[in-house]
Amino acid sequence: MELIIENGIGFLYFNRPEIYNPLDLATARELYAYLRKLSVKKDVKAVVISGRGKAFCAGGDIRAVLKHKDGPAAAFHEMAINVQPCIMEMRNMSKPIIAAINGVAAGGGFSISLAADFRIIDPKAVMKLGFTSNALSVDAAGTFNLPRIVGNAKALEIATFDEPLNAEEALRIGLVNKISEEGKVVDYAKDYALKICEKSLHTFSWSKRLINSSFESTIETQMEKEHQALVSCVSHPDGMEGITAFVEKRKAKFNAED
Repeated sequence: MELIIENGIGFLYFNRPEIYNPLDLATARELYAYLRKLSVKKDVKAVVISGRGKAFCAGGDIRAVLKHKDGPAAAFHEMAINVQPCIMEMRNMSKPIIAAINGVAAGGGFSISLAADFRIIDPKAVMKLGFTSNALSVDAAGTFNLPRIVGNAKALEIATFDEPLNAEEALRIGLVNKISEEGKVVDYAKDYALKICEKSLHTFSWSKRLINSSFESTIETQMEKEHQALVSCVSHPDGMEGITAFVEKRKAKFNAED
């Protein structure tokens, strides 16, 4: 993995372009370490994840799997327990995370992109679940996130037939938020992140938390969480700034305390 911090944004790149940025243990561990670092780094307001070269991430490194001293099952087990913390860190991070899908996103790379809050895709990029075509089940929370993004029936169709999804189809079914100009997906993701950072990041963190938790909550529990969030936001300097700016008919300036 490669980390660059610029203009308050942490850019994380899968960085083995010569073999399409596959996931191995070292990559998974580096990804987790960098996510943890960016989560607590005060001068970083947003995170962009992309890949160097022609791929976002082509999924698990099958060559490494086949060379594992204890066999493929042990290799996949070891990989899973190292990728799972990455997914949870992305889900729980209060900062916005944008996947800039510059090329093929398959297998574990597909699932990691789903764990981001937003996805922007290059017009030539392709997304492919990958697992099921090789008689494997989906991992890295793919079966958790995919139906929440595209719905149960579409998720099962994607898993069953495992057809490559081009940028236009991914946008049509709501799998991605935006298609960039060719070769400019990271620039688009950067602009997207900067626009989010003009909003209240305290409010964003509550929106992310509430929407993520809504699928597991009863309506009563969810309304109580919304109540807690609203009180927290009103009590925060951004909330007071938003209210005051609305009354004074001016543009609000958020995140001053950050």
